[in-house]
Parts: sequence; structure tokens; C-alpha cells
Amino acid sequence: MSTTVRTFSQTFRQTATKTNNNGTPGTTWVQALPYTWQASVTKDDTKRNYRQLIRNGANATTAMSGTGEVTFETQAGSADLTATYHPNNTVYGYSLKTHGLLLPVSPSDVSGSKLVAANLTSAKNQALTNLYQNLASIESTFKGMVVAGELPKLFAMVRNPARSLRQGIGDYLGALRSRVPRRASRATKRKIVADTYLEYAYGWKPTVHDLDDAFKQFYKSKAVWPLHQMVVGTGSSEVATAPYAGTGTYVGVPVTCRVQRVDTYIAKYYGIYSQSGRGLSDVHRYGWNPTEFVPTLWELIPGSFLVDYFTNIGDILSSWSYRFLGLNWTAQTLVTIASAESVDGRIVEQADTAEWRYDYTGSLGSARVTRKSFTRSPTSDAVYPSLELQVPGFSSTKWLNMAALATSLASTRKHINP
Repeated sequence: MSTTVRTFSQTFRQTATKTNNNGTPGTTWVQALPYTWQASVTKDDTKRNYRQLIRNGANATTAMSGTGEVTFETQAGSADLTATYHPNNTVYGYSLKTHGLLLPVSPSDVSGSKLVAANLTSAKNQALTNLYQNLASIESTFKGMVVAGELPKLFAMVRNPARSLRQGIGDYLGALRSRVPRRASRATKRKIVADTYLEYAYGWKPTVHDLDDAFKQFYKSKAVWPLHQMVVGTGSSEVATAPYAGTGTYVGVPVTCRVQRVDTYIAKYYGIYSQSGRGLSDVHRYGWNPTEFVPTLWELIPGSFLVDYFTNIGDILSSWSYRFLGLNWTAQTLVTIASAESVDGRIVEQADTAEWRYDYTGSLGSARVTRKSFTRSPTSDAVYPSLELQVPGFSSTKWLNMAALATSLASTRKHINP
């Protein structure tokens, strides 16, 4: 950890011009109002590969804190004084024009903190509620197929050729039942089984090729890899202290006002929402050629064919259709902002006397000073929900209808081997 301390200063000036109406020279003078304060920043200097962490959805947040950042928001004011001297019917006088910052605010008005634990608790509760709402909205996005829009397309690439292949096998078994005579010899039955299988297998080759390509594209796609999205929740709480009097005199113009101080606590939770498929690894066998197998009478279709192209396909698609939604980590930033503003400013007018009459006009402008401090932590005490969702339309592998295929296979065997 390292700490850097810097000193800042800002000077405001007021300019006054006095003009005499008796012909004597006037006067111009300037008053300087300097402010000085210190600000410090403490941070973790540990070297780390931020880009790699962010790319993997890991926590790249480091501990950091700062205090004393002061900003001024001011609008210059002006005050005009006309003084008239009138003894013994002799009238003369002067006018005074003042311009600049005419309201009393300074960094000392925002020193310390007026906040209490209840303010922090309130801000954190709001931030957590907001975080939950933003995280929950991801569920709607997910179900609306915005985030998961690629998954159905990729599943369809695998599902459609697999369905065609499943239908083709059913057609092959049905053809056997119609082609193999019940009273034919075993040799004749074997020849019909082999010839019929090869006839259909050559028709399956393009479908098998499409299925292999679909799986290759599936495992190269972004749907296989986790998707990351920042989720943020913020909340705030503030307390206003009773206004207190502020006074000042600026190049001959006395002013008074009320200083209103407001302290604000801002809590911010943020983390990475990860959408990752808890799917099986690629257990599909690429490059299977159905024409390389010639089934016997009892092996009407190869057993490995069913394992590789139906059971495994169903397991892979079903498992990848489930997505885990949650925050891998949460960090937090707590900010305190103290602000003081001069309100209800007015000129303290000098009362008329027997010899002098005073008339005041003008607007004092505005003045506000703010001091900010913050603490950032890579960990937080946030408790957040996690969701396990499933892509709509992929709730099961019933479309494979393996039971029906097994029934058809048993029926064919019974027909051929009465």
C-alpha cells in the first residue's frame, strides 16, 4: 500500500471601485481570499494482469481510499452602494461597486463527518436491493433469449440432423420388417439385413457429416464459454444539519447568510454476473462412418452408433441447456460527500444618519463547497442470489425418443427371428 498526499489551494478575489461625485479622485482596490487544504490517496500497488482477470470474469478490483477532495461551485455576486451626503442643503457623496465571491464558505465548513451508522446501513440496504433487482433482470433477459440468443441456434444445428438420423434409422428398421420374409433362411436374412443397412447407411453419410460439423461449431462458439456482464447496485442516505449563521466583509460590504450543510453516504456494490454452461465435455466421437459397419442378424444397428449419436448427443444438449446465473464476486465502494452552501445571503445595510443616506442594490450570487472521501474494497459483505435456469424449449431429450427406437428394434428382431 502507498499513500500520496497533495496540497491544494484556491484564491477568490473581490474588486471594489469607489467613485466620488465631488470631483475628487476615486479608489480601486482588491481583496484576496485564499483557501488551502490537503487531499490524500492510499492504494494497493500490487502488480497484476488486469486484462486477463477482466477477460476471465475475475475480480480485478484493488483496495483504495481517498479523502479531502474539495470542489467549489460559485457564481460571482455584485453589490452597489450609493451614499449621499446632505447637510446644510449641500449634496454630494460617492458610489461603491463591489464584484466577486461575496458569500462566506470554506473547506472548514465541510470538515469531519455528520453521518452515523444508520446512514451507512440505509445506503447499503438500498444498494443491495438495487443489486438484486439488476441481477433478477438478467433472468428476464435470459428467458427472453437476448443473452442466450445463440444457444437455440447452435442446439438446432445439432438437433435437426440428429432427428433426421433418428428418423432414418426408424425407416431402416421398418424396411427390414417389410423386406425380410419370416420363413427365409438365416443366410438370406443376413444378406437382406446387410444390403438394406448399406443402402440406408450411404444415405445417412451427409447427415452424419452435418452433425459432426455442428458439434465442431458448437464447441468453438461463445455459448460454450462463460459470458460476463457487470452488475451494479447503488444506494444513498443523507442527513442535513441545522443551518448556522455565516458572516463576512468583502471590501467594505458586510454580508450575512445561513450555511446549510448536507452529508451524503453513497454505497455501491458491483460484481461480474457470469453465465456459464455446466455441460459435459465433448464426448461425441467425430468422423464416424456408418458404411464401415455391416450388422449381423442380431446386430441390426451397431451399438456404438446409438451411444455416440444419440445418448451422448442428448446428454450434451441437455446439460448445456442449463445455465448458472450468479455473481462470482462482489466489491464495494463507500463514498461520503459533505457539502455546505450559503443560502439566504443578504447585505448588512448601514442605517441612515442625519447626514448620510445609504442605498444598496445587487445580487450576492451563490457559493457551495464540497468535500469527498471514498473507500474501495475488493470484497464486500453483500449476500446475493444465484439462479439455475434452462433454455426454453430444451427441457429434455424426449425428441430423441430412444424408447420408441428400442421398441422398433425389438419388434424388428422379433419379426426376423420368430
